[in-house]
Amino acid sequence: MSAPEVVAPDRGAPPVQVAAPSRALPPFDGPAQGLPPLTSGGRADRWRLAWPILACTAALPLAFAFGLQGAVWTLPALVLGLRLLLVRRPLADDLRVPGAAWALAAFLVVAALGIFQVAGTGRVVFTYRWLLFAGALASEVWLLFVPKWQLSTERVVQWLGLLWIWVVAFGWAAMFLRLDQTSPLQSVLPAGFRSAGFVDQLSAWRLGEMQYVAGRYVVRPSAPFAWANGWGSAFALMAPCFVRSWLVGVTPRRRAAGVVLALAGIPPMVASLNRGAWLTLAVALLYGAVRMAARRDWRPLGAVMGAAAFTAVLLVTTPLGSSVTARLSDVENSNTSRASIYQLAWEGALESPVVGHGAPREVPGSSLPPVGTHGLAWNLMFSFGLVAAGLFLLWLVLEVVRSAPSRAPNSLWLHLTLVVGLLQLPMYGLLPEVVLLGIVAGLARREARP
Repeated sequence: MSAPEVVAPDRGAPPVQVAAPSRALPPFDGPAQGLPPLTSGGRADRWRLAWPILACTAALPLAFAFGLQGAVWTLPALVLGLRLLLVRRPLADDLRVPGAAWALAAFLVVAALGIFQVAGTGRVVFTYRWLLFAGALASEVWLLFVPKWQLSTERVVQWLGLLWIWVVAFGWAAMFLRLDQTSPLQSVLPAGFRSAGFVDQLSAWRLGEMQYVAGRYVVRPSAPFAWANGWGSAFALMAPCFVRSWLVGVTPRRRAAGVVLALAGIPPMVASLNRGAWLTLAVALLYGAVRMAARRDWRPLGAVMGAAAFTAVLLVTTPLGSSVTARLSDVENSNTSRASIYQLAWEGALESPVVGHGAPREVPGSSLPPVGTHGLAWNLMFSFGLVAAGLFLLWLVLEVVRSAPSRAPNSLWLHLTLVVGLLQLPMYGLLPEVVLLGIVAGLARREARP
């Protein structure tokens, strides 16, 4: 520290020594230097700041009520992406975009070339899907840009945990109610447009998906998503955030409510017959419990074992057991079908490795699902090409690896969400759930900051 400065006082007064200011400044997680804060940090400003993320998470049932459950997933790209384009230049010295996000940005550039492989309404569907990936990037970078004092990580994790609760609530509704009708959004659309397959899938009021499994018809929960696999994917993806916001580091009363909610989530999860969700969630939670046990915290491991025991009791004492047995007995047929379209997707990717085919395609004269479905990995390589698929995989792997070592309070649970997403790549389409991965990646990057 420099020597004290001697200040010459008025005539007749003794000299006054003033200590030199310290060069070390305290850390400040405030607005960028020279720029006004985005908001004052109040509740109303917080909603205005992150409402596109809120619309895709805690407020998703409200979107479903109007038939907007498919459209809201484009808001992060359209709103947050536009904001980033408007403020990127003045914040060039303050906003550091991580290398993994640049890989995702490169993916968007390469994937955009696929639009020339489709025509007509196919370009509308292509644009919608492309906006979902753009929303993942916009969400990640935007959350890195917004200081924690304006929008806390805990708040967004709570929104993600609340989304899990809504998924469970819709699952219970699908188990006992039959709802399949026109939504308010569809009612104001032109007659020929409202019944179009793409529009109907994204906006109809539909609680479950009727499927033929092992010789009988079953209803699998799907709302507030378009397909049952999307419901199961979201259930598994958001479960770690629910655990963090309702069971870990909370008051005893909130934890007790969280235990009830967690147990309530098991029946619809079993009824969904989502084998991929069962597997990916079990692996992620067991992995997380082992990591906690390595820190001498055995409670998560005991909770996982308790949930497994409760599930086993349900399978033995309720009709859910017969549904699961029927689903598992159909494994061979399901795996054969998937293997066939996976092989066709790989062959199609080799035919057009740079720009892909633009979208999944039907197999002429076959009952197989469209090539490029039943797994985002296969969708990426077939629709956008091997180059784009590699860039997206690089982004997600880097985010998983980067989030692993952090010991911040939310880090492990955000890391587990990314692990679930990585495990689901070969088996679930993850559209629109890829936006959730972008949100979680941004939060994990925040938590890893020194």
